[in-house]
Amino acid sequence: MANYTGKQIYYFEELPSTNSYATELLLEQPPEGSLIQAGYQSAGRGQKGSRWESQAHENLIFSVIYYPTFLPINRVFQLSKMTAVALYDCLRHFLPKEEILIKWPNDLLVNKKKIAGILLENQFEGKHLRSSVIGIGLNVNQADFPEELTTKATSLALLQGKKIDIGDVLQRMMDSLEARYEELKQAKASSLDRFYLQQLYGYQEEVEVEIEGEGMTVMPVGVGLDGRVALVIDGVLKYFDIKEVKWMIPN
Repeated sequence: MANYTGKQIYYFEELPSTNSYATELLLEQPPEGSLIQAGYQSAGRGQKGSRWESQAHENLIFSVIYYPTFLPINRVFQLSKMTAVALYDCLRHFLPKEEILIKWPNDLLVNKKKIAGILLENQFEGKHLRSSVIGIGLNVNQADFPEELTTKATSLALLQGKKIDIGDVLQRMMDSLEARYEELKQAKASSLDRFYLQQLYGYQEEVEVEIEGEGMTVMPVGVGLDGRVALVIDGVLKYFDIKEVKWMIPN
């Protein structure tokens, strides 16, 4: 059970963005683990300015505030890994038999379809990490998606064939997030790294991607400390930043 994650709750029927609200809330120094949850986001954000679309009150949309001052500034991507693994843990509880994968840098896939996304926003003080806002959108009960997403997105309800209690999913997510955060705090990053790679989409396999508009076959072999993905292309190891790689995931 979570001891502090999700104990202080700020709930809103609607917010433009839980991450934006959490960032403003940091001025008041809320307790670590504070949870900002919204029934609906009118301007939900994804990585690098992309939008997160979600039906009102059908899904889990929230942000959590942590103060990971113990983490060196050159290892901040560990927070992204930790969050992805925590999401994996939560999903595995509800979907014990499905294929669940982490798609670098910030998505969770079930049976090759997107079910959740992550948006981390870190605040720094000089050369030190001061705080982190971890935003998560998880499809729980949404059954209908825009036409362009019907073959690319899924939800817990679609996979289980029934409505899911969003509160149960939230509690499981708080427990998973705190457990993995404590693992990171206790300097157990190597075990997190191993688990993350084991669940990484395409890890040590040949997969199709698009880079600078060109389709190619690559082999993902890891993720650097700076968060760039390591791909072997024609026998050469290359690193790529967020949004430089488009994964061509088969339906």
